Amino acid sequence: MQLEKEKETREAAERCRLLAQRIAEELAPEAAAVLAADEESGALLEKALRRAGIRANPWTAAATAQPELLVVEDPAWVELPAQLAEQVLLVCTDATALSAWAEKLAERGYYRDLQWRSRGRAQQAALFCTVQPSAMGMVRGYEEELDILRDRMVRAERTCGEEAALIERLRSDLSLSRSHEKQLEQTLNEVTGSTFWKMTWPARYAVSKSRQLWHTFPLFVFLHELRTEGVSGMLSQAFDKFMADLCEAQGVALRDCLANSFCLSADVTAAYDPNFADVYDKRNAAFVNYGVGLCKYTGAGGKSGASDASAEVVGRVRKLLNDNGVFWQMAELGKTDAGGGGTVAKFMAQRNIDTLDAGVPVLSMHAPYETVAKLDCYMTYKTMRVIFEQN
Repeated sequence: MQLEKEKETREAAERCRLLAQRIAEELAPEAAAVLAADEESGALLEKALRRAGIRANPWTAAATAQPELLVVEDPAWVELPAQLAEQVLLVCTDATALSAWAEKLAERGYYRDLQWRSRGRAQQAALFCTVQPSAMGMVRGYEEELDILRDRMVRAERTCGEEAALIERLRSDLSLSRSHEKQLEQTLNEVTGSTFWKMTWPARYAVSKSRQLWHTFPLFVFLHELRTEGVSGMLSQAFDKFMADLCEAQGVALRDCLANSFCLSADVTAAYDPNFADVYDKRNAAFVNYGVGLCKYTGAGGKSGASDASAEVVGRVRKLLNDNGVFWQMAELGKTDAGGGGTVAKFMAQRNIDTLDAGVPVLSMHAPYETVAKLDCYMTYKTMRVIFEQN
């Protein structure tokens, strides 16, 4: 609450400074009085006027000599004084609050000075004076005001059109995701109702029980690492030999091919689990149902044994996803020195290939009952499709 209060005070002081500077440049009064419903905001404006070289004091009807300018802040909350200055400047955040005071000032013989215009929507302002402008000046001023209103209306209509197009695109994506959901449910029902699924129940039960003993027997950890170690892993020479044969057939050096390649390591990432919140950094963790997770770096104990993607690679992927309506989020594999994990990304990066991890956020990763969101799966599919089509 204290930080929010200080932020509001700074913003109000900045608005008062800009208004005081404009008053000093365009109106140049020697003295001004401030009439405000809030003493704090009135004091800020008085202070800003003094810094701009204008004698400023609170408005008092009993003053012997009235100043040249009366600045009324938030006129909806103050009453019209019996005595007024030669010039009255109304300042508020809501343009509709100016209408009541404008009528009262017109009854007192004040005219709108159309040469003074509001700048921005955050602070509306209108200047009234006792000098009646010429008929041509009033017509020209009101025409310029109408032009400004027409321009704002056109911009608002354009913005509404863009928002409507975005909503229509999101509805189309939602309809497509629901269609995919129905197809997946139909496929799941066909699989679970098949004879093969029923006959393989003992084997599936044995696999489920063996995964519960994952951290008990080192054998399972060794088998888990076969994706990197062994003849079929990324540390073997099979990948390099295969790429070398392809490059040789095309007459391209292998090092040039790898340097101009991009790898998207489509491995899963850890989703924030409130049951084990102490091993996550909530501000940097992925969440279920928030989209595909982009993991800039992996590893454990900080970035030890990690592949850290460059900012340019991450920015390029983010732009592709934004341009194609893909929901994404940044992620990491647990809190520093508490979580950690690895993918094949670091082995691809060792070959001078720009690499980024992107995948589905998973609750209870490597547990018997892993949980993912259908939206995240669909956004991961869209991510892979966009990368393939744009590269």
